[in-house]
Amino acid sequence: MKYESNNQGYISGNAKYRRWNLCYLNYSNPEIRIIVLSERKYIGEDVKDGDSYIVGIYLEEYSTNRGLKVGDELAKALQLYGKPDSFEKDSNNDGGLYFLRY
Repeated sequence: MKYESNNQGYISGNAKYRRWNLCYLNYSNPEIRIIVLSERKYIGEDVKDGDSYIVGIYLEEYSTNRGLKVGDELAKALQLYGKPDSFEKDSNNDGGLYFLRY
């Protein structure tokens, strides 16, 4: 499989899934990163991509109308948007990733 020169392509995979991403405008300094998960289907000994799902979109160079952008501290999100309807810390990420739902 050949990827366009302006994206990172394959990230990781196993026998069941393949995770990859597209980076626009370029790989080294993307403004938008789209993470895709593709199921792997087996037809005899041939492996084919099955259904694909977008599992994440990162707008790395953009901010919301209120000024929140990727990489901002939790305190800034709470200051700009107030108390969320639900709040959850990602237990798989030690770096301080939170899920806020409004």
